[in-house]
Amino acid sequence: MRNACRRLAGGRSNGRPGAVVEGGVSQRDASEHWCSSGFANTDLDLQLKKHGVHRLIVIGLIAHTCIEATVRYAAELGYDVTVVRDATADYSDEMMQAALDINIPNYASAIVTTKEVVDSISSLLSAQVFAAVQESGLTRSGHRLQA
Repeated sequence: MRNACRRLAGGRSNGRPGAVVEGGVSQRDASEHWCSSGFANTDLDLQLKKHGVHRLIVIGLIAHTCIEATVRYAAELGYDVTVVRDATADYSDEMMQAALDINIPNYASAIVTTKEVVDSISSLLSAQVFAAVQESGLTRSGHRLQA
């Protein structure tokens, strides 16, 4: 099983850049995992808590094992977990359906599409930028707003 997971991941991930997520955690901050849960036998939980991360967006391979185990473990640890349906894969449609439609909904807070995630993050970022601009008192041209 370990070799199967290693082949699917394309070998060891050491040295490959990781995606930065909320709180500045990156793939390089967590220990490598070889099968099933991304939490089991790693320091992922420690790193996420160290950076104040409470919400996770989960994508990847293989929906009925690795994704399902990671989502379950994360939920048991108290994380708010979102799974991205069209950024998750499995060996067959049946395995994918079992994971995404039957098992994962018992643990994930939401199962969404990539578009929904991007739209949500964009809205959040736009609101944060708008609030920062209002707080700074600057207009688009860089002039201060008059009171």
